[in-house]
Amino acid sequence: MAEAYVKKKRNTNRKTPKKIMLIAVEGGFANKTEKLYFERFESEHFVLKFVRKSSSDPEGMMRNLEKEYKALNLSSKNGDIGFSLVDADFNASKNTQLANADGIASKHEYLHQIVSAPMFEIWYLCHFDFSTRQYNSQEDLISVFKDAY
Repeated sequence: MAEAYVKKKRNTNRKTPKKIMLIAVEGGFANKTEKLYFERFESEHFVLKFVRKSSSDPEGMMRNLEKEYKALNLSSKNGDIGFSLVDADFNASKNTQLANADGIASKHEYLHQIVSAPMFEIWYLCHFDFSTRQYNSQEDLISVFKDAY
């Protein structure tokens, strides 16, 4: 008599999916500085993704972040989170845009705005030099890079 075939059960233990960290950068997905900086980060706790739609103003960036977060079906219950990285750029007219973007983010516990003042490239500088120097323009900061590196 032939033995009955018994299907072997596969391991039903499943890994907890990694949280998604969604980042909006100025100029969108094509922006080189911020994207290159954050692509270097690896974590066993989250996966890094970038908003694909391009925008340069803080309010537009936050709206794009909000839309892509929803389009990807992300959930704060799973620990998914979104950040909009904005340069202040010595531009006082951005203050209203920054406030509007903060207003959009405040409606969602999972969206946040991070403002670099004066600009994101100062993050790179902080990796190499300790400084409490105040920069009065982008040109000041760029000249430091040119002189030192």
